[in-house]
Amino acid sequence: MGKKSGKKRTQKHPLQKNTYNNQQPPNQKNQEISILKEEYSGILPLPSHLLQYEQVIPGAADRIICMAENQMKHRFGMEDKVISSDTCNAKRGVVFAFIICVLALTIGGYLISIDKAISGGLFAGTIVVTLVGTFIYGTNQRRQERESRQERENHQEGAGPQDEDSHVTK
Repeated sequence: MGKKSGKKRTQKHPLQKNTYNNQQPPNQKNQEISILKEEYSGILPLPSHLLQYEQVIPGAADRIICMAENQMKHRFGMEDKVISSDTCNAKRGVVFAFIICVLALTIGGYLISIDKAISGGLFAGTIVVTLVGTFIYGTNQRRQERESRQERENHQEGAGPQDEDSHVTK
């Protein structure tokens, strides 16, 4: 059997520098690699991309803009429906809460009038306190939702298109 040498042989990538004498192989030249990263968010592509679409398919830019306009109209319509529905539900909730409160106070008053003061007071008080607590909880939840939505919108406005150009020489 043969003796194994203590030196390890490693294979190099064609662009990797020679680590033994810091010289490029004679058939290799310095190469520059450029990486361009573009990011954007929104319903429309960048104007330069629209121009490229138009060059590939005549009329594509106009179709893309029309599609974006239709999407915006649809989105605004849906938002209007959601806002109207939320407003209607809020009004309905206030009306039902008022009816429940009046009924609780009426029943509580009746119980008090027939010498059931503790039962009447607990009945009316419990329902009124529950309604007030629910109202306060709902108000706080809506405030927190508005604040988190505003924070997300502010964060999204700050993160616009980014161009990253990096050059690597090997």
